[in-house]
Amino acid sequence: MDQYGLELILHVYSGCEDNEKPYPDSAEAHIASLETQPVLINSQSAKDSMPHEEQVSFFRHAIRLEKHIGVPLGHETHRGRATFTPWSTAKLLQDLPELHIVADFSHWCNVCESMLPDHEESLSLAMRHVIHIHARVGYKHGPQVPDFRVPEYEYAL
Repeated sequence: MDQYGLELILHVYSGCEDNEKPYPDSAEAHIASLETQPVLINSQSAKDSMPHEEQVSFFRHAIRLEKHIGVPLGHETHRGRATFTPWSTAKLLQDLPELHIVADFSHWCNVCESMLPDHEESLSLAMRHVIHIHARVGYKHGPQVPDFRVPEYEYAL
């Protein structure tokens, strides 16, 4: 990485399933073992099925971890995770103003089955917390169009 001037963005999962070590503790151990410190951590965090209070507790711990390790930690807007909808993410961001997100709004298009025209307020709030963009073209039937060059997906692009 040093030789070619590359930077590392680390991707981690929450570890909330199948008796895995709970994240963020597992993320902290993984980061400590790296030879090169990442410039950013992109995390698919918590579960959509967790009660809101558990999500808040989870993210408070993650915010403390971010401060402790000194690496920006963003929680990806992703299906199956706590940030799976515009409204669930907005509630978390209102409760946790220090929370950072990685914007993959393509998942929101899929979950909401729309291009999000009625979620302007949640999108505006989310954008103020974005530290990284996971750029892909979502549409109302999936998180990624099969081919963004074809005319039928021009509206999504």
